[in-house]
Amino acid sequence: MLYFGPILVRQDKILVTIRGLIEVRDALATSAASTTPLTGDEILSIHQGVELDTPQWLPDGSGIIFRSSVGGSSDFWCVEPDGGPLRRLTVHSGGQAPRVSPDGRWLAYLSNRSGCREVWIHPLAGDLGADALQLTAFRADVNTANWAPDSRSMAISCNRYGSYDTFEVDVPSSTWQRLTSNSNRHEQYPVYLPDGNRIAFVRLSENWEDHEIVVADRRGSSQQVVARNEDFFDYQLGRRFGHPLISPDGRRLLFRSHRSNWINYWQLELGATSEPTPLHPEDFDQACESGSITCGEACWSPDGRQVAFLSNRNGNVQLRVVSSDGGASTVIAADGEGVASHPQWSPDGRWIAFLYQSFLAPADIWVAEVTEDDRGIIASGLRQLTDSMPVGLARKFNTPEKVHYESFDGTRIPAYIYRPTQVSKDPGAAIIEVHGGPWDQFRDTMHVVVQFYVQRGYTVLLPNIRGSSGYGKEFQEKIQSGWGVDDLKDLLAGAQYLVARGLADPHRIGVTGQSYGGSMAMAAAVFAPPGIFQAAVSRVGYADWHHYTLHGGQASIKLLRHVLGDPQANQDLYIRSSPLRWVQQAHLPILVIDQESPPGEPSPDQREAFVKRLKSFNKPAWYKKYASTGGPYARSEAGAKQMLPDVIKFFKAYLG
Repeated sequence: MLYFGPILVRQDKILVTIRGLIEVRDALATSAASTTPLTGDEILSIHQGVELDTPQWLPDGSGIIFRSSVGGSSDFWCVEPDGGPLRRLTVHSGGQAPRVSPDGRWLAYLSNRSGCREVWIHPLAGDLGADALQLTAFRADVNTANWAPDSRSMAISCNRYGSYDTFEVDVPSSTWQRLTSNSNRHEQYPVYLPDGNRIAFVRLSENWEDHEIVVADRRGSSQQVVARNEDFFDYQLGRRFGHPLISPDGRRLLFRSHRSNWINYWQLELGATSEPTPLHPEDFDQACESGSITCGEACWSPDGRQVAFLSNRNGNVQLRVVSSDGGASTVIAADGEGVASHPQWSPDGRWIAFLYQSFLAPADIWVAEVTEDDRGIIASGLRQLTDSMPVGLARKFNTPEKVHYESFDGTRIPAYIYRPTQVSKDPGAAIIEVHGGPWDQFRDTMHVVVQFYVQRGYTVLLPNIRGSSGYGKEFQEKIQSGWGVDDLKDLLAGAQYLVARGLADPHRIGVTGQSYGGSMAMAAAVFAPPGIFQAAVSRVGYADWHHYTLHGGQASIKLLRHVLGDPQANQDLYIRSSPLRWVQQAHLPILVIDQESPPGEPSPDQREAFVKRLKSFNKPAWYKKYASTGGPYARSEAGAKQMLPDVIKFFKAYLG
């Protein structure tokens, strides 16, 4: 490591304060770096900075703990709110979801280093690498853990008995008691009320569509349902709804609801009989959970007078603060561009720490000062504390154009268009990238894979087609006619939009995507009218939805049932949406990409079967399998160094 004053620079990565940032970057970046296409090694280096997790303030406000994989594993670091060198706290912890104890003695986190996702606690007073203690040994997966006000216990949820139940665990003795035991309902996301005598948790219905917030004593007795929320399908097994958010005085409760078509925060008085009211009603989602991506939850200021929340405005996710009594909100960060996430108030209520990422930079830790006077809430002192962008790479990235185009039924589809730096006079080749989910969303973030395509000469369209999150419940559920039906028509309209604007040669357009996006690439190869697309690449897509309901993972099965209905009663709808059943009408060359499934995960993909079936009808199809990514596909060496070049090679053969 090299130290330049307050700036900490690693030889393979930089994590620095904002002071001196531009000078250091300009001095080290070269003109060659800005013209050479992005490489697999550079892609991997970009993914080694600040990870998406809620930063944690030390109780005295002297430091902010965050998660990073810059050292080669997921570990925790600490930075002072005024900036300065970073301090590493753990080594090879494999941790996530950090929680600092109220007394400042322990850092708790979740880690599967013992084989299951358990709670570990690290002594904050110890030296680097001081032995962490495995607090729980359920030999099952814990999905959340929160401290009691006295720091002597934690409320956790774990699937030890087949569904997620709430437990209380003593610290540091590890003795525990089970507080809930409903075998048919997940009872999870527990938090302590400020008095420390009661626990609130969320009870999820069997179909994952309804939620109850329950308050009980610390033995799990005297359970009382204090809030109900219906028709809010929770694809993330409760994470989309989130924790019960109790005010610091214990009198009020915040929770997410779809009551107004948009996901807004609603509040009620605990112990009162009145109906919930919206905290700050707006026609934007105040949530950003989709697929495996989370942006964190709203949070009360320490004095309970204000609430920090996220407002998703067509992929621009703003951090805002509003009075807990309602009224106008104030933008704190990401005003007009970028994505702010995971806000956390400082103990004195003066600052908010959060993550910020943009088209040109991965996530980093920022802080903003928040004050209030006669003019209302004021944001100032915005400061960046880390920099996860490797030296010289910023010049390689392009900023997209945000557009809307009209689909077949008049629905307006939001989208991003990326164009190569060197654009010829004549329309060139284009790729349409489809996100996963389908309840996912392209946002104002760094899309490294897209940049990989763009730097090789392709115009790329990223449409948030119907079914995407972030545009209200009505838009999200416009795919109940089947997958690969109306949503595919949105892709066709996107291709036509590119051609009409002169951005793409109509004979050189390809389509690709991962997971649900991979399924849409399969659907395009089979269902799209001839002549719209010339090639498709399906990355870990699914070819037969009826097969998936029998062999797939629980979350996707619940989603299929929610959107398409019962697979037996609606068998025709499932079959109509399954490309495997219609391969005889395929007309596009397609590359189907597979990956080794992580241990314990089902693989009902039918990807190789899809290709074999295509070949049996003499269709041009190829199948290739890569090592498991263990997560987002471009974050593995196989994904970045083998798969992406293969995708480009395939598209080059058919699109030029």
